[in-house]
Amino acid sequence: LLEQRYLPSLFNGLVKAMNAASPESEEKLAMLRVMRMLEDKSGRNNEVVKQYMAKRWSEKFHGQRDIQAQLMSHLDYALAHTDWHAERQAGDG
Repeated sequence: LLEQRYLPSLFNGLVKAMNAASPESEEKLAMLRVMRMLEDKSGRNNEVVKQYMAKRWSEKFHGQRDIQAQLMSHLDYALAHTDWHAERQAGDG
């Protein structure tokens, strides 16, 4: 489910937000960094990804700490157990 639903949903949200961001903005660059880190474990900084997503979820799910905590729990697991880039390189993705 992580690779089929959760991570694609994160990517979709980031792509939509990136398309809405002003060109050459710092926000757009931050989103690209996070997307790259989600995709490729070798260059990943988990804390950067978690801080960025926590900020997004805090804004999107304001006052809904349970939802934010569940999303973060899934993200923690995904960061520990996924590497789309390596899977594609190995022919699995």
